[in-house]
Amino acid sequence: MAEPFSLADLQIVRPPGGGPYAEVEDRHAEALLEANGFGRGPDELRRAIDSGVGVIVAAAARVAGITGDEESLDLLAELRDPLLEETVLVQVGYALARNERPRGIEMLAEQLEVDPATSPAPLQAAGALARLGDPRGWPLVLSALESGDDLNAMVACKQLFAFRDLDGQATADGSRVDVDAGYRAALGRGGSIADEARLQLREHA
Repeated sequence: MAEPFSLADLQIVRPPGGGPYAEVEDRHAEALLEANGFGRGPDELRRAIDSGVGVIVAAAARVAGITGDEESLDLLAELRDPLLEETVLVQVGYALARNERPRGIEMLAEQLEVDPATSPAPLQAAGALARLGDPRGWPLVLSALESGDDLNAMVACKQLFAFRDLDGQATADGSRVDVDAGYRAALGRGGSIADEARLQLREHA
């Protein structure tokens, strides 16, 4: 039996560069698991999910979402650990939703209700929903880009690429996705947020 994984043993891996953002996040999850002694096979994914270490659970969820391993997805659907961070639950919800598990969209929608001042999870959930064709998180992203909080604005900026195919779609509050407005807001902030916006615009030109 493998030794339990400890947070003290965690190896951090830099996100890989290049390629569409969703693919970069997928590759980062795979690299993180590998660096910490986990593979992407079913048994290894289940061991990672059972580790209880948030960043490992999140990476395993991301990879289970890619592979579609049914037993791993069953485990994720049953997670009820109150200590898991909201950002981990976003990855769990996205893994389930991209495999058409009903609980997935519900979990992502729940994370939209989290206060952005306390967690990046609602903005990440907005991006995850957008990748699934659901624009409901757009008002949250635009609000963060126009806020005085640079950290939230950066997280929001990283979600803009996910809304590109939803431009013009109506949201629940009666507004419409306006990706150009989002990029204008990001570019207007200058610094690293504007750099991030320019990077996305170059990649998707």
